[in-house]
Amino acid sequence: MIQYLVDTSAAARYLHKKSLYPAWMGPIDSGLVGMCQVTRLEMGKAVRRASERDRYFRNLETIFPPVEMHKDAYDEAELLQLKLTDSAAHESASPVDLLLAANARLMGMAVLHVDKDFITMDRICGLPQKRMDTTAP
Repeated sequence: MIQYLVDTSAAARYLHKKSLYPAWMGPIDSGLVGMCQVTRLEMGKAVRRASERDRYFRNLETIFPPVEMHKDAYDEAELLQLKLTDSAAHESASPVDLLLAANARLMGMAVLHVDKDFITMDRICGLPQKRMDTTAP
């Protein structure tokens, strides 16, 4: 069962040099870390040629199983943004970050990241999160 949704920050680093994150190799290899469509779209920026696209996304799906977006993710993202605005921290999180965080909250998962914006969301909104480079599963 998937327990974490990976952010682009963590996925890109893991794909580049997974040996730097030995504590996460087991959970990722066991399918505990998934990827939702909004992160997949953001990861698509790394593809250089159309001919590489299908292979790149097939590889991503074998590493990070796909997780559908919850039907209420957009509403939840707006609520997160409102809470961040109330604390004058709303400029930190991108729309992709907000949607990923919202989806994780609604699906009962934690965000796996290497991005201080998720720590801010945790502090203000109570977002379950793990920073891949400083915490173990």
